[in-house]
Amino acid sequence: MDKLLTVIAYYDGPRSGLCTFKGDTFFYESTWEDVPYQDGETDVGIFDRFMLARANPESESLSLELWESWKRWEAAHQRGDATLESHPALPEDRPRMLEAEARLHEIRAELSWTIYCRLVEVDYSAGEGAEAGVRWEQLETPSAEYLEEFRAGVVEGDANLLKMYSRPRTSI
Repeated sequence: MDKLLTVIAYYDGPRSGLCTFKGDTFFYESTWEDVPYQDGETDVGIFDRFMLARANPESESLSLELWESWKRWEAAHQRGDATLESHPALPEDRPRMLEAEARLHEIRAELSWTIYCRLVEVDYSAGEGAEAGVRWEQLETPSAEYLEEFRAGVVEGDANLLKMYSRPRTSI
C-alpha cells in the first residue's frame, strides 16, 4: 500500500498533498469529480478522482518541511500555546514557511499533472493524516485540454493559498 506523506487540504478525505504511488513520490490533487460508483448491484458510495504529478527532490523536501512546520503549529494549538490567528505556522516558523511556500508554488506551476487516478482506499489503521496508507487505481489519461485546464486551476489555487498565508493575521 502507498502512503500519504502530507495532507495540504482535507474535505471528506484527503484532497491535496504529497504521497507515494508505485514507490515514487508524487503530489496528489483532487479533481473534485466525485462520481457514484456501483459494484454490480451494490452501491459502494463515492470515490474520488485525482491527478498526480511526480515530485522532484527539492519539492519533496519543501513539502515535508512545511508539513513538519504545520505539525508543530497543530501540537502547540492542541496544548493551547498557539491561536487560530497564527495558523498554519508558529510565529517563529512563519518567515521560512512563506519562503518555502513561494518556492513550492513556483515548482508546482511547472509540474506535469499526467497521472489520473481513483482513490480506492485510505487506511487509517496506522494513524490519522499523513500516517495513513492509500491505494490508488490508475485510470486512462484525460485529454490534453483537460490536463492544461487542471494545471491552470492548481496554479491559481496555489497562488490564492499563498496570498491568504501572506496577509497580516487578524483576530477571527
